[in-house]
Amino acid sequence: MSRAPSEARAEAERINRQGLVARLLVVCAVAVIAGAGCSSKTPGASSSGSGHPSTAPSASATPTVTASATPFRDLCALVPSSTVAAAFGGTITGTESTDFLNNPTCNYGVNRSNLGLNGRVQVIDLIFDDATWYAGWVAGKRGPHTVQVPGIADEAWYDPDQTSVLLHHGNNVYFVGAIFSPPTGTVLDPAKVKTDTVALAKVVGGLI
Repeated sequence: MSRAPSEARAEAERINRQGLVARLLVVCAVAVIAGAGCSSKTPGASSSGSGHPSTAPSASATPTVTASATPFRDLCALVPSSTVAAAFGGTITGTESTDFLNNPTCNYGVNRSNLGLNGRVQVIDLIFDDATWYAGWVAGKRGPHTVQVPGIADEAWYDPDQTSVLLHHGNNVYFVGAIFSPPTGTVLDPAKVKTDTVALAKVVGGLI
């Protein structure tokens, strides 16, 4: 028998509270622009989109994000689109204030970024996690290729597999992710995407 939606949501929140951030990172990486991305909404329920493109974006394609009401802290106000543009270049086509498993989230559509691609940037406030959880994640749950990046909040690690930074300042834990899909047969420039993602994470770390 399938679970009721409320029970399924409760289970998802329980998993998140246990600190399985790897699940969050994987979901962020495979979400599609046409779906909900790193949002608790059902994929396909929103035409604005907020995740990883399922196909290679063209140079002329413009990811559009539509603002929406949210009962949570407005991360789009905390981290203005100008800071995303400063880190990734290009033009911010819109922002969406939403949530992922009840974690406040802001999605930024980016057109013609420094990477030569259109895509999306996400900032997530992991409100169910704290400094103790973060220490446990660093000790045994972080990805095998993550590297520590100095000068960001209290501590920060960059994951090249997910092109994201997980940082904490006191008991505030934040995810900053770059979501861009290169054309088939090519890969993102690893140095560029790390530089841009880390640059934004430094700003976020200073704001929290």
